[in-house]
Amino acid sequence: DMVRLKDIFGQDAVVASLRGAVAAERLAHGLIFAGREGVGKATCAGALAALFLCEKPGGDDACGKCASCRAMESGSHPDYHVVTKELARVYNKTGTSKATQLSIQVIRHEVAEPAGRKTALGRGKVFVIEQAELMTTAAQNALLKTLEEPLGRTLIVLLTTHVNELLATIRSRCQAFGFAGLEVSVVARELRRRGIDGATADLATNLSDGSLGVALRWIEDDILKSAADVVSSI
Repeated sequence: DMVRLKDIFGQDAVVASLRGAVAAERLAHGLIFAGREGVGKATCAGALAALFLCEKPGGDDACGKCASCRAMESGSHPDYHVVTKELARVYNKTGTSKATQLSIQVIRHEVAEPAGRKTALGRGKVFVIEQAELMTTAAQNALLKTLEEPLGRTLIVLLTTHVNELLATIRSRCQAFGFAGLEVSVVARELRRRGIDGATADLATNLSDGSLGVALRWIEDDILKSAADVVSSI
């Protein structure tokens, strides 16, 4: 399902700031969403993209009904680009890439080139770069020009757990939003909402230190007991 800003939980200050910036038409071309893993950065970036690309935004959220929103709903929006380190393998012809970095080739082909083309649906373009701290220096420098002179209505969102690993030139051209760890009660509630039994939810909540994403991964990968054993042995 398409996520909207109203669906984002535990990050009220960030959502309020984003809504205010959109309403005042003061949203920067480049945004940095910084914070620990699993607290909603990527989900919020998708919700912001839905609003940014929506043809008939109502109030301060995406309408959920226009062609753009329907494309977001189906996961096939031609103007919404998510860039991940796994794309490194696509551009490494030797087959030796372990996808541990975001290379200049990835940024050129997945951001700079499409950013220079016309939009498909006419509203603009959004690029979300996950684990942005994995960009090489060359890749970050390649991104600078797009950040400085985007063609048309463009939004670039950098997601990072290590904001200081981004070049100062990148940070200075972006508006930064800090994502806090989630309240314990929020993590527990969301786990139960997903049908996870109480004992498992409580254990995952206590171990995950405010990260719903970490809690879910540990449960899905069936390593919760191992994690509990490690913690108890410290």
